[in-house]
This record gives sequence, C-alpha cells and structure tokens, in this order.
Amino acid sequence: MPRPTLYIDFHGTLCQDIFWRSAEKPVQEKIRSFLFGPDRTLLDEWMLGKHSSESVNRMLAEHSSTDFETLWKVFEEDCKTMHVSPASLKKITQLRKHFKTILLTDNMDCFERFTIPAISLDRAFDQIIDSSKTGRFKKEAIPLLLADPATAKDSFLIDDSRATCDLFEKHGGKAFLATAHESLEYHLDELITSRLQSPAH
Repeated sequence: MPRPTLYIDFHGTLCQDIFWRSAEKPVQEKIRSFLFGPDRTLLDEWMLGKHSSESVNRMLAEHSSTDFETLWKVFEEDCKTMHVSPASLKKITQLRKHFKTILLTDNMDCFERFTIPAISLDRAFDQIIDSSKTGRFKKEAIPLLLADPATAKDSFLIDDSRATCDLFEKHGGKAFLATAHESLEYHLDELITSRLQSPAH
C-alpha cells in the first residue's frame, strides 16, 4: 500500500530564521519596510519566481543606501546558515518509514540555490515543493494536491499558519498547527507515537 503523505512547512515551522538577520539594524528596518510593507507585490513576485535574488537585493541595496556586494554577502550567508533542528530532521527521517515526506513552502529562488544544499534538506524529504519553482503559492497548490479524496484523507500537514491549516482540512486533509506550545517537534513526536502504536506496525 502507498504511504500516506506528510507535508511540512518551512518558515515558522521547520525554521525560524529570516533573511538579512545579520545585517545592521537600520538596514534591516529599511528592508522590512520596503519588502514587507503594505505593498507586497515585489515579495509575492519573488516567491513566484518572477525575480531573482540578485535583482531583489540590488533594489534593496539602492533603497537602503547599502553597497550591493556587502548586502549580497550577508544575504547569501544568512541563507546558507538557517538553523533547522537536527532533532526535527532525525524525526522526519524516522517518519519516512511510514509517510511520504514533502517540504511544502512559499519561498524564493535562494531556497533551492543556497539553503537546501547547505543544510541537506533534500536528504530529509522525499520531495520539496517550492513556490518559486512551481509558480504557485501553497493556497493554490493545496487544492490540486488534495484533489483526489482518497489521497486527501491520507494527507497530513504541519504548518504555523492557521489559514493554511484550515484550507488543508477544507480539502479533506488533516492539519496540525505548529505553535510555541505545540511545536513541530511536538507534532512529529505525536505522529511517531501513533505510528508505533498502530496495529499495522
């Protein structure tokens, strides 16, 4: 029988680190106001693969009056050193005996270029679905991934977004909200325990 599918979110669930976290505070503030302000068009287009990390950093360097090479070096290094708990990766690897594990993320081209190879995420997951590669946000991908009711009922998601979890369950899957009190590791432990107690194993 095919394994059920376990989808896991990246930012806010598997990893809490952000881009440009090593930049000087005034630079961080200018980047935040420009990129994450009321108009999120550039951010959304970047996550859909319509802009490269280089082009976005050039715009941000100009906006923050920062040398591009300096900003790029910080950005690239921060992408490569994002912290993911080894314990979480070990538990995800353990669950691969029982689930097809998929990293489902709204992310940028830098994720595939720098973050995945730097922390070997491709070794922990059977598949990585990234919006910058697919051209679809999770909210658009989930209805397609769960289009078959038989697939949906055997699909699970761990995500820190209540809206994403609600959407996943609306389409027939089972979602677990990652919070400060019930973190990713908490839900992974629960899944490991439930699989070990399953009569089929």
